[in-house]
Order: sequence, then C-alpha cells, then structure tokens
Amino acid sequence: MEIYCGTGMEKDNNRFKITAKLILYALPIMGILGLLIPTIIGQFNLTLLGSYLAIPMIVAPLIYHKYKDNTSDSIELNNRIFILLLSVYFICIFLATIIVYISEVRPILFYLIVTIMSLIILFEILLFNDSNMKTKVILFQSMILMLCILWSVNLNYFYYISRTDPIFHVAAIESLINNAYIEAEIFEIYKPFPLWHVLCTMVYYISALDLPIQKIMFFTNGIIYSFTPVITYLISRKIFSNNKVSLLSALFIVLNPDVIGYGMASISRSVVSFLFLLLILSLLYKSNLKMVFLSIMLIFPIVMYHTASTPFIFTILLLLLIGQHIYDKNKNIFTYNFLVIFIIFNLLYWMFYAELLFETIISTIIREAPSGIITSSIIYTPLNELFNYLQYTPMLFFVIIGTLGTLYSNRLPSIAKIFVLLGLLSVVVAFPGPALLINKFAGNFNVGRFGQYLFPFITFAIAIGFYTMYKTTQKYSKSFLLLLFISLAFLSVSNDFIASDNPIIERPFYTYYLTEQEINSFNTIGIFTSGSIMSDYVTTRYTSLSNTPHSDKRHILVVDSTNMKVLREKDNDVFLIRQSELSKRPLKLYSNTDGYFKPNPSWEGGSKIDYYYKDLSLWNDFESYNKVYDTKSILAFT
Repeated sequence: MEIYCGTGMEKDNNRFKITAKLILYALPIMGILGLLIPTIIGQFNLTLLGSYLAIPMIVAPLIYHKYKDNTSDSIELNNRIFILLLSVYFICIFLATIIVYISEVRPILFYLIVTIMSLIILFEILLFNDSNMKTKVILFQSMILMLCILWSVNLNYFYYISRTDPIFHVAAIESLINNAYIEAEIFEIYKPFPLWHVLCTMVYYISALDLPIQKIMFFTNGIIYSFTPVITYLISRKIFSNNKVSLLSALFIVLNPDVIGYGMASISRSVVSFLFLLLILSLLYKSNLKMVFLSIMLIFPIVMYHTASTPFIFTILLLLLIGQHIYDKNKNIFTYNFLVIFIIFNLLYWMFYAELLFETIISTIIREAPSGIITSSIIYTPLNELFNYLQYTPMLFFVIIGTLGTLYSNRLPSIAKIFVLLGLLSVVVAFPGPALLINKFAGNFNVGRFGQYLFPFITFAIAIGFYTMYKTTQKYSKSFLLLLFISLAFLSVSNDFIASDNPIIERPFYTYYLTEQEINSFNTIGIFTSGSIMSDYVTTRYTSLSNTPHSDKRHILVVDSTNMKVLREKDNDVFLIRQSELSKRPLKLYSNTDGYFKPNPSWEGGSKIDYYYKDLSLWNDFESYNKVYDTKSILAFT
C-alpha cells in the first residue's frame, strides 16, 4: 500500500520497515489479548469497554495487508459542483446558527448538520482538482467549522464551566479588570503566569464587546483556535508535500475531541496547545533563520502562559529527537541544543518566579495515589462509556493504516514517518484506555493531558491513513470508508465528554454549564445564610473560585453513604440542591462511610467524590428538613 505523496525518492530505511513489520504482527496479538485477559479473569465490563481499541487493532493490519498492493482511479468532478457544495455548506452554517439560537439546548439535528458540513469539506478535498483558491476556501471552511463547534457551546450557554477550570480563570480576569494589578490571593499559583488573563483583559478593553467576562475569554480563544486548521495544514504540507493529505489534516484536527474540549474550555493551557503547533512548524524550517529565531522565541510564551505544560512538551520533543536519532541520524530537525535551551529557561523561570507551582507539581507527583478507580464509570457503566469512546475506533483504524503505509513507503521523508509513528504511540496516553485504571498515572502524573499536545501527530496519522484507504479501495470499500468518516465526525461532536448538554448517550458526569438562574440563586442563598452552604461539587467549585463575598461559606455536601443520610456540622448550615440538574444528571457529593460529618474534606484524586442519582433514598432524607428556598431549579433546606 504505497502512499502517493511527494515527488522525491528517499533511500530505503530498513529500520522503518522492520518497525512496520513488528506493528503489523504485534497489534492483532495485542488486540486479541486485550479481549481475552479481562474475560479470563472475569472482568467482562473491561472486555466490553476495551473492544473499541481491540477491534481496530485486529482489523486494521488485516485490511492493510489485503489492500496494500491495490490502486484505484481518482475522481474529479466539475468545478460547478464545488460551488454547489460550497453553497450547501453556508446554508448549513445558517441553519446551525438558527437552531442554536432558538433551542434551549443543542438538539441532535445540530450534530447532524455539523457532520454534513464536515462531509462537504471532505468531498471538496477528495473529488476536485487542487488549486490555490480551493485550498484557501477549504481552509476557511475548516476555520468556520471550528468556530461553529466551539461557540455553539461556550458562547451559547450562560456560563460554560467545562471541568470547572474556566471558573478560576474568569475570576482572575475579573480581578485584573477591576483592580488593574495581579492580586496574589486571587491568582494563587498563576501569579507568575498571567499572560492569558492579561490578553483577555486587553481584548475586554480594546474590543468594547458587550459580553460577560467569561464570554470574552471564550471569544478570544475561539479566534485563536480558528487558526489551528491553517497551522496544521502548513505543517502537514511541509512533511508530506501533498495538498490533499494536508487539507485532510486540517479537517481532522477540527474533529479531534481533545482539540474541541480544550478549545471550548479556553483556559491558559488551551493557548499552549496552539503555541506548540506553531513551535512544531517553526522547527521544521531550520534552514530559515527567521523561523529558528521564532522557535526560540516561542519558548517564552509557552512557559509563561502555562508553565506546567512544559514537561509534557519537553517529553514529546525528546521523543521526536530519539526517533530522529534511531531512524535518521543525518537529519537534525530536532536538536539537543534546542532542548537544552528549552529546559534551562523553564527551570530558571520556575526557580525564580514559580516556587509555589514547583512545590505543587512535586507534591502532586510524590503524594500517595488515590484509592479506588478515578474513572469509576468504566467499571460501573461500561456500555455508556463504550458508546462515548466509539469515535476513537475509526480514529485508531486510520492511525494504524496510516502508520503502516507511511513506514513502508519509499516516497516519504523520515520526518513524516517519525511523526506518524509518534501518532500511533500517542494512542497509549491520548486515548481513553488502560492508563485510566492506574491511579498513579491518571491522578498524580496527569498522563491524560498528553492528548492536549499529541493531537497533531495523531491527526497526521489519521489523515494519511484515510487518504491511503481512499486511494487503494474500490467503489464498495469507499462506501465503508465514508461510513467510518461519518461516524467519526458525528460521534466526535455528540459524545458526553464534548456535548454534555445533550449527548447521544449520557455517562456519569455533570452538565458543563450553569444557568443565570442557578448563579443568581447561589448568590441569594449566600447572602442570607449565616452558616455553611452544603452543595454539590460544581456549586462548591463555583462558589470557592468566583469573586463572591460568600465564598468562605462554601462546603461540599457530605453524605453518610452507608445509611444514605446527609450530614452537616451546625444547625444553621444550609443544604443547596440543584434540582434541575438532579432531574437529568446525578449530583457529585462527598462520601463518608463512618457516619460522621467531616469538615472541609479534601477530594484530591476524586476517590471520595461519588455521583448520586435522583432515584436513591438519600434524597428522601430532606423531608425531615425545612425547605427555605425554592425556584424549582434550586432548592435550599435548613
């Protein structure tokens, strides 16, 4: 299965082909073992859940072996059809905007329209001849698609909270706007790294947009992320020298769940993902002195926007350097000198300006791993989890095909092969999998965050894998290929990690936005309460992180999980229940098995935080308390 990219023939590198052969035979064995071992030990839920990875690991190498020597004729349609598709695309944009505007929550129809928009871009890439004008139009469409996905959530709902991290960043920006200086008490460990908050504050003043602070932040990050497809295209064009593969890379980056998730969250490390893309691009142009200077200069904003991201970026750059050393010592795209500069600047900055952060990172790594399983839903609701992971099945299928085809290719440069091989290896930590079961990795080392920086390599492997299959399959196989793309696009924007407002299948999680009525109720109850406000995890996080005068009253609701009773310290403590959330989702509360109230408990690692559904007897316990507040959405008891 030769990959038709580039024009120059490179000397055959046997090490790449040995690696490809190892992958070709090892992946099916690993996939089969991944299904057999949990079954043998009686963990059928893990067998079920693991199937989303095991199936492509078994099937993809077989598909590659079957089609490796095939070729198929290219299809080129008339340019008038391109204009027709373009018109349909912008009609879809109009319909998506109207649907989001008139709907309380995004309906399934919105996800279908986004899928159609993605499909139109795919057709425009594959079915028409290349031209500079078409390339610019397709990239612009990809940028619009990115904004449509991101802003349909974080600009649509009153207060998008993601995993609750945006709450802190909004409070920091608000403090900077109100006080005109970086207040240590508010910024905490971010005090030496306020660039994201400064940028959003500048946008707030310069733009004069009549938007709440959180939406200024989401708007700013949306503009930044809209250029992600363009940078991805430029990187891909440099390493693959193929316009269609590069345009596919730009499209698949928009549909990457990690890119969507962090693009919506709009926090400091979201910007670092974009800066890392720029860093990769600049490093590829080593012969250009301006790009060399840019690569060195990019170290500064990466460290100062979110310095905790630098260990992940350093690890990735080190892996690229090692890959270059193993497979092609003649290439010096990634050098030890650059890594030395990177790590020296980072360590100096940490030592002089980020002592607290440095101490926090070290204490996080060395602390005892949390008991239980961090992502407990993979044990208790495997079917729900499986469905929400299904977008990774076609992604992994294309990654494997792309990796095998690239490594066996005689036409592609070694850097392309190293990038794609890293994309395959990235799956271990970037896709939900066994790492979630190992608390030390998932909790202390945050290995899941690698996905935030490894996404370009995974994307390149997906793009080259999809294009390889397209170029080597016939009519009916192309129909299956199209079905895989449709499922990838639809599931990437409708899974519960990305679309908790209205997912196809729910998993134990909270809705990722707060309504205006909920926030007003939090403030009202806080004003008139003399004791603590006992509330769920999301409310407690909002109250503690926001600049509210009653933040010192926040306390997570403690539950006697043995007897299904709510606990409090004093009679004037108030129980705050988000009834509207409970009617559709479980609430996240602190579990205590000894039956005694625990003041200000720590939930590091999440091992003591559990979801409580509305049908549990726990909620009957409130019948013995006085209801003092009721908006149907929010209830309060004392």
